[in-house]
Amino acid sequence: STKNAGYLGYKYSSAGSDDNLLSLGHWGSNHLVNIKGDGNVGIGTVTPGAKLEVNGNVSLTSAGQKFTFDATSASDNNALYRYSTDGSTYLTSPVDIAFGSGDMASEYVRIKSSGKVGIGTTAPASLLDLRTTRAGSITSGTGHTGTILTLHNEAQWESAYATGGATPDFLGGIEFSTGDNSTGEGVRAAIRAGVDSYYNTNSLNFYVASSGSTTLNRYLRINSVGTATFSGALTGTTIALSTNTSAASLSITNNGSGDLINVETSKFVVSSLGKVGIGTSAPAA
Repeated sequence: STKNAGYLGYKYSSAGSDDNLLSLGHWGSNHLVNIKGDGNVGIGTVTPGAKLEVNGNVSLTSAGQKFTFDATSASDNNALYRYSTDGSTYLTSPVDIAFGSGDMASEYVRIKSSGKVGIGTTAPASLLDLRTTRAGSITSGTGHTGTILTLHNEAQWESAYATGGATPDFLGGIEFSTGDNSTGEGVRAAIRAGVDSYYNTNSLNFYVASSGSTTLNRYLRINSVGTATFSGALTGTTIALSTNTSAASLSITNNGSGDLINVETSKFVVSSLGKVGIGTSAPAA
């Protein structure tokens, strides 16, 4: 009856043909394991196109499961893919590791043997090098083709409001750190996208830690309407402008009717007509 007996058979195709087949199977389950005339082995297929072709799933269940890819001599390079018993998956190589599509016709990610990662480049110049050749434009909205990196935090943006919770502090950020978090070490500067209230009212914030401290101080905030605010425990020169060209170091243009400069509620005013007032909001000359 079916699967109660086995066989070792031979399927002849033609004289000297690679399609001649040595086959192993059960009674009623033919051609389970097959060896072609060219030495290719097929499991679940009678037409293996490689040294080993499996039609179905492959499971590695022994300790230290791994795929090893060895070259023809000890001096050649080799790669290793392994699933560890601690749940980790390892992909290692003494040379670069590349990820792509279309039989690697299009390469997207490369990890160099030095540890540098390139996305859009095969020669990353830093630990993470992102590049694109797509042109983009600076416009409102999202999804621009020229965008290289997008940071998105759905949880910070939506969840607190959905549950009636507190306004989240920020959508996300980039932090710059050093050392091992001992005294005076850790995060030294940060750029964060703040959430001022729900939808379309965000700000970009720049933080720096003072010497010997890991507490970040916000010194610059640009809100959703373009207003830039400098703040914090500033000493000495707050804003320094310098240029090596014949152009002005600072140019202020107002296409509306408001003042060009207004310091602390009219203590110092430069009106849209160029009139200067000290202690008055409406300079006459």
